[in-house]
Amino acid sequence: MIQVGYLTKQRMKKLSLIYFIIIYFIYVSNSFGQDTTYIDNPSKYFSKNGDSERFDLTHRLKGYPRVKYSRELIRLSNNYYKIENCYYYDNKRYTNYYPTFYKFTNDSTIIVNKEKWHFKKINDSLYNVSIIDIDYIEKGTVSSLIPFTKQGDFVICNLKNRPMFIEKFGNGEYKTECVKYDLNDTIYTFVDKFPIFPKRYGDLKKYISERFRFPDIVRESAIQGTVFVRFVISSNGEVINLELLRGVNPFYDKEALRIITCLPNFEAGKLKGKNVNMYSVIPVKFMLD
Repeated sequence: MIQVGYLTKQRMKKLSLIYFIIIYFIYVSNSFGQDTTYIDNPSKYFSKNGDSERFDLTHRLKGYPRVKYSRELIRLSNNYYKIENCYYYDNKRYTNYYPTFYKFTNDSTIIVNKEKWHFKKINDSLYNVSIIDIDYIEKGTVSSLIPFTKQGDFVICNLKNRPMFIEKFGNGEYKTECVKYDLNDTIYTFVDKFPIFPKRYGDLKKYISERFRFPDIVRESAIQGTVFVRFVISSNGEVINLELLRGVNPFYDKEALRIITCLPNFEAGKLKGKNVNMYSVIPVKFMLD
């Protein structure tokens, strides 16, 4: 009986190994069987003169000239996709290691990386989209869901649905525009008692760092810097009237504005015992590890 049990265990181990090998080959075959679509014409470079552009790899490693990536859409499953930015050097494929993942969870929701967007089809080439995060709201239109191509005006609001700033897309240009609200009373620079970040949210720096999203699209550029955002803490403690005092690039600027949009109401500043409007400035640092 002991010998039979031993053989049974041996058989179980073999069966487990066979099962693992089968699953592995199914996974590999599926990986190689992924559908790939070229969104852009492939970017091809060669180390010697040829039909395509001459490209020196040693210059690329030094960062000059900057390589031009092309986008490839890869279908991972029926409702799961990714887009990789890549180029070919001597027919070998390179990527920037920052793919964008897309997953349809139902007929009206798509997850783009970690952002859950709700969409409604307007026509064959236009969708209304919106995202309601725990700290902000964003809404606008896209000309396609994959790739997620923003078009026209995208409005970013606080949780009270008050527009804070607008992203403008069109004619190959991009810019951000902050929304200004009229305040009847004076906006002060110095007061008797400065606004206080609410204790229930912890430390202000930690609150910001927990909501910080480093834009993947600029990681390879190695650009670092600090975006300075000025805003008003109103007499009722609301954060409004954002303004870019000094930006770095459109991606960092937008992220800095989004972070300030996420701020909750403060305890308003006081002058002579009365709640007043006050300017405040927060520097948002973008530093690579």
